[in-house]
Amino acid sequence: RLKVAAKKLIADVTEQKRDGMKMCTAAMKEVNFDKASNHSATNLVRQQRFLTALLTRLESEPGQVVEEFAQFRTELARPGNIRLHIAGNIQKLPPMKPILLSSFLPADYSNTDWLSHVSLLQFSSDYLKPTAKNPSNKGVIIGLGAIESSFLVQCCPGPHSFQHPDIAPMMVLIEYLTTLEGPFWKQLRGLGLAYSYSIRMDLEDGQLYFVLFKSGSLVKAYTEAGNIIAQYASNKGGFDAQRLEAAKSSVLYAIISREDTRAAAATQSIMCYFRRVPQDYNLHLLRQVQGVTVEELERVCKTHLMHLFDNQHTNLAITTNPSKVPEIKDGFAALGRDIQQVDTFDAFVE
Repeated sequence: RLKVAAKKLIADVTEQKRDGMKMCTAAMKEVNFDKASNHSATNLVRQQRFLTALLTRLESEPGQVVEEFAQFRTELARPGNIRLHIAGNIQKLPPMKPILLSSFLPADYSNTDWLSHVSLLQFSSDYLKPTAKNPSNKGVIIGLGAIESSFLVQCCPGPHSFQHPDIAPMMVLIEYLTTLEGPFWKQLRGLGLAYSYSIRMDLEDGQLYFVLFKSGSLVKAYTEAGNIIAQYASNKGGFDAQRLEAAKSSVLYAIISREDTRAAAATQSIMCYFRRVPQDYNLHLLRQVQGVTVEELERVCKTHLMHLFDNQHTNLAITTNPSKVPEIKDGFAALGRDIQQVDTFDAFVE
């Protein structure tokens, strides 16, 4: 069964290497996260190398491999690594603590020993490289023969806590700029510069991301996106009151949709635990979104989104067809960006 699983996963890696967006995202994670992170460990090239070596070992020393996997399973199932979340009408249930302790803990654990082995989960932002915490104009471009369009991911440090005061205005601002018929839609997709785009605030990573998906004119699309942000940061764009209310409504709906069923509400409950926020976190966020003002949008646009298009505050990853690499490199060089060309992704991964 281990052989079958390994061969299937290797085939999946081969398929993913033909996906321009997945490869671009993988390159960005390789730039940002150190080797102790899950992002690094699950890098598709490292996984391919590991799985290939695993198949070889399964031929020469199958018993040793099976024993190592058994040890790995034991470590995963260690009480200190398990979080059990129960959702329901607790008042109608019998006392749960004795039942849980007797059902899920080994007999040699006392009622208090297991607590000493439980620790808070770490965030991905704890594993950022120094070059991700303090970017310095680092860029990489990889040529992929299997794709025709270009893909771009650029990031900079952003809000790094789930209770950061700028979360609500940032959510509204991103929705305002990237919504259907919004500024980005009209100037990027509307003009045929890119099939899709996004701005994403990842609080767990502590990073802001700008993405261009299937762009036929990458440098022009990137430049236009930066111009849009600059206009709104300098108050030249002007926030329309009606569109602002529409953006708020969309954000409010997205937050409410997180708890649209009992199962979804239960999931949000345990996510609050992992994120170290109160159980009524979403309720407070709804109130904050409702109160967002134009002045707050202008402020976060200057303090956060402007940095997302500043060479000195960002890291950049691009995947494109090899024939387009020189053109894109020259285009970004004209914008003050020196991009490292990588012949293959395998060579890029240490």
